[in-house]
Amino acid sequence: MTMTDTGEQNHNWLDEARRRYIESGAKKINDLEQALSAIESEPDNKNHKRRLGRLLHNLIGSGASYGFPEISDIARDMAERLKSKNEPPISDDMIKALKNGIRRLRDFFAKSRG
Repeated sequence: MTMTDTGEQNHNWLDEARRRYIESGAKKINDLEQALSAIESEPDNKNHKRRLGRLLHNLIGSGASYGFPEISDIARDMAERLKSKNEPPISDDMIKALKNGIRRLRDFFAKSRG
C-alpha cells in the first residue's frame, strides 16, 4: 500500500463519517425539538433546560469535529442564549430564538444532504 492509497483511505473514511453525521441530523433536530417542547410544557422544570443545554453542547463539539463549523456556531449561539437565562421560565422571545436556531440547523443539515 502506498502513501497515496493510505491518504485516499483516510479521506474516504472521513467523507463517510461526515456523510453519516449529516444523515443523523434529523434525529439531532428531533431531539432538540423534543427538549424545547418539554421546556414549553413544563417551563419551571430545570431538567428540560439542562437536557437542551447538553444536546447543544454535543452539537458544538461534534460539528467542529466533523468539519461543520456552521453547526457549532448555531448551537453555540443557542447555548449562550439559554445559559444567559439562568432561571425558568424561559421567555417567549427566548423560545422563538431557540426555534429559529433549530430551523437554521435543520436547513443546514438538509442542504448538506444535497
